[in-house]
Amino acid sequence: MGTQKLVRVKVLLDGKPLDTATAGKDVRFEKGESIFYVDRERLYDIVNLGSYADHTIELTPETGGLDVYTLTFG
Repeated sequence: MGTQKLVRVKVLLDGKPLDTATAGKDVRFEKGESIFYVDRERLYDIVNLGSYADHTIELTPETGGLDVYTLTFG
C-alpha cells in the first residue's frame, strides 16, 4: 500500500475487529476498532491467522488517497 499523506484504515476480519491474536504488527487498537496507518509505500503486516481458511478482510480508509497493490506468488 502507499499514499502521499497519512491515511487511517479500519480493519475487519469476517465483519469484526481483529483481536490481539490475529492482528499483525502494524495494527493498533483505538476505541474498540482495529486500525493501521498508511504513511508511505511499503508492505503492511495486517492479519496473522497462523493457518489457511476462508475469511473476508475488509479495509476501510478514513480518507481518499490510498493506493493498494496486489501480489501473487505461485
